[in-house]
Amino acid sequence: MSHKATLFPLILLITFITGCTTVSSDSDMKTLSATIPSSVLTDCTTNASTFFETSLRTNEDLGNDEKRSAILKSIGISTSNPNFAVKTFKGQWFLEFETPDAIYVSYKVRSHYLQVAVFYTPRGLDTIICNSRNLKQSDSSIHKKAPIWKESLNSRIRSELSQLTYPQQKS
Repeated sequence: MSHKATLFPLILLITFITGCTTVSSDSDMKTLSATIPSSVLTDCTTNASTFFETSLRTNEDLGNDEKRSAILKSIGISTSNPNFAVKTFKGQWFLEFETPDAIYVSYKVRSHYLQVAVFYTPRGLDTIICNSRNLKQSDSSIHKKAPIWKESLNSRIRSELSQLTYPQQKS
């Protein structure tokens, strides 16, 4: 059994559980990269085979301001403490810059650097690996930790989005 054949059922299960879309084939990559705004593509050095694009769906009534708030909270930035950044066990997430279409965040650990573009879509948010340093990035691959770090960001964003969608009731 091929490696792709083994992973496909797992990808379907993860997609079903999380409600996110992942890239599972070359044709999917071409379709997904066609949905990325051109302004985001011009800011990135990666290509379709190293984007690891993920779609994070939200309620249709969430506006870009609420989505932006969830992204910033996921990396530890809030209006009460704008200089705080989320420090994980080994690395730290930072806000790089914003454009009308996207927010760019980076993860730094030792000499490694990963930049993720989080851009707005009508259905929610999409994330892609945008740039990297010291992560063995080539035209067709990137270090195995890069998608893991990006998925940790996706998880944090999902958590913040769920707080907006289903706010905790105070007793």
